[in-house]
Amino acid sequence: MDVLLAQGHGGDAGSLRRPRRLLDTHLYFRIAHDAQPGQRIDIALACYAGHYIIGTQPFETDPHTEFTREFKGIRLCLRNDDILDFLLDLKTLVQLAGALDPAGFRRAEIMNCLTQVHRAVWYDPENAAESEWRPALARARELMRPALEKRNGPSAPLAGIVGQSHMDTAWLWPVAETLEKCARTYANQISLMEQYPEYRFVQSSAYHGAMMLRHYPEIFRRIREKVACGRYEPNGGVWVECD
Repeated sequence: MDVLLAQGHGGDAGSLRRPRRLLDTHLYFRIAHDAQPGQRIDIALACYAGHYIIGTQPFETDPHTEFTREFKGIRLCLRNDDILDFLLDLKTLVQLAGALDPAGFRRAEIMNCLTQVHRAVWYDPENAAESEWRPALARARELMRPALEKRNGPSAPLAGIVGQSHMDTAWLWPVAETLEKCARTYANQISLMEQYPEYRFVQSSAYHGAMMLRHYPEIFRRIREKVACGRYEPNGGVWVECD
């Protein structure tokens, strides 16, 4: 079972339930895979308090974009992959149904599938035994599998989704913070690749790779390993990020 580190700000750990627009996007980090009882994990935390600009534009006053945060702690979470996989499969089909032609046969098949899922799962799991509602999620995933495995026709275009992070080198924060952001970001990409074999990432500034070579040689070594197997693409057409 994976152990995740979750961060909260602007309140206690329950503030993670606040509207997404008020949350930092870096909420969860995997710190252990298949953790064992008694296993010791050392965690080093770094805090940054130098971002004095409100929002992203000069003279911006919108309170929803203000970056002032009050850090109130962290908590450890256990990620249950069977629950997460069910939610992701369900979300995919719901989004697909919303994008397809309402009168199309493909959408009708998906709606029929979602109706079966509706009948299979527990809507009130706190009032049911875990031995009842959790296996129901596995059955629901089997119901969704045929709908998720269907392919488009040969004439349909192919869309490839690749991870990328826009890293500003010296804008609204000092270069020293850029170094730390790059180290965190690229280390996280490698972690994601270890969790998801199909994941790919493109790094779009050569200077940030040079930063890793000079200051974080171990991260740079791991980047080179992923580059060699075709999963990490250093798209170094520019020295620093373009806008």
